[in-house]
Amino acid sequence: MPCRGCPCDGTVATELEHQDNAMQRTFLSRLESLHTSLNTLRGADSALLKANHFDTHLNELAALIGEIQKLQDTQQILNDLGGALSVLLELLFCSDDHKFRGCLLHCLLQPFQDKLNQAMDGLERVV
Repeated sequence: MPCRGCPCDGTVATELEHQDNAMQRTFLSRLESLHTSLNTLRGADSALLKANHFDTHLNELAALIGEIQKLQDTQQILNDLGGALSVLLELLFCSDDHKFRGCLLHCLLQPFQDKLNQAMDGLERVV
């Protein structure tokens, strides 16, 4: 639903969110594919690979992929938060004729802050 008095139609954020999600999946799938491809060389009897600690680098790449996969949990938290925020905005839109007490608005917004902090903590662990 467009904002009251705003020319936006609400699609810009959704389109950008879809592009960001597609880029993350593409990046993660590219990393996983690279790891799978390089993993065929694990344990190879090559002096060059052994001298450059190739297997250790493969292990590090696998660990990095695991950390990036944790971003999917953070993404889900943010998606949930976006949906809840839409409901809150709809409630505020419908309550235009009613007075709001500050404590009620605080109670509505507190869970959003908690979820946002949880998502930020998840990002800090990975980024």
